[in-house]
Amino acid sequence: MGFASLHEGLKLLKHPVLWIAGIVSAIFSFLMMWFSMTEPLSFYGDKLLMIWLVTMPFFIAATYGSIKSEDYSVAAYFREGLKYYFRVLLPAVFISFAAFIFIFIVMLPGSLAGASGQVLSIISGFIFFIPCLILVFFFDTAAVFSDLKVFESIKKSITGVMLKPFNVAGFFLVLLLISLVLLFGLAIIWSGLLADELMPLTEVSAEEMSEYSANPELLFSMLGDFGVMVTSLIYSLGSMLIITVMLPFKAVFYRKYLEDAKIPVISSPDITAADQGIDGQGEYDEKGRWYKYS
Repeated sequence: MGFASLHEGLKLLKHPVLWIAGIVSAIFSFLMMWFSMTEPLSFYGDKLLMIWLVTMPFFIAATYGSIKSEDYSVAAYFREGLKYYFRVLLPAVFISFAAFIFIFIVMLPGSLAGASGQVLSIISGFIFFIPCLILVFFFDTAAVFSDLKVFESIKKSITGVMLKPFNVAGFFLVLLLISLVLLFGLAIIWSGLLADELMPLTEVSAEEMSEYSANPELLFSMLGDFGVMVTSLIYSLGSMLIITVMLPFKAVFYRKYLEDAKIPVISSPDITAADQGIDGQGEYDEKGRWYKYS
């Protein structure tokens, strides 16, 4: 089920406009990584992150809107983005705010209890946070394909996931597999390009390695300008590929399995003469009065 949706989603990538969201994400990812690894520019990394979070819903909405209308022209792409931008942005803001409150509530007792309690809070937070994230994961597709408002799109996502748990599990397994393949593939390319720069790490002790882990600036300085550029490029490439593949995959999966998922409504049967305690056969007139056959 997941691979079938992935196959259909990949076929949609023959339309160039569906690559725009991935390219935009790659540009922001490159700049954010480069700025964060460069000391004079690190201040601007957080600013770019905020701009990226506000900008990406437009391109996500445009991608889904083009798939929904089956109009893959550039004009239609941006028209659909304007049409559904706030339908995607507002639920995302609400979910992000709720996630922040949830993390704060979970982390607060652990921070007061010390280091061991903090680790326990992090573990328990992830245990509860991941299922909640899965439940609302399809809010953006619901907002566009089902044309729903803020809370309706979140409710639709939760309903679809709960009614189709095995289909959703298959979707996330395929998405996880894609992410792992990309991660390991790009990691091999990154380590191969920076083999000389990373060579000193093979000779450091465990204590020195922990220092590198605690202080990333040491690793950045060891990589040099070339290493920072390569790392930023590899990071942006990964961002482009995962966004470009995931959006059509997610759109096809939603339309195929979740769009029509509804909680069945059990209608009560009509009241009969027997329910009213009336014996025998007869019929109702136009005013609802019962007449018994003699």
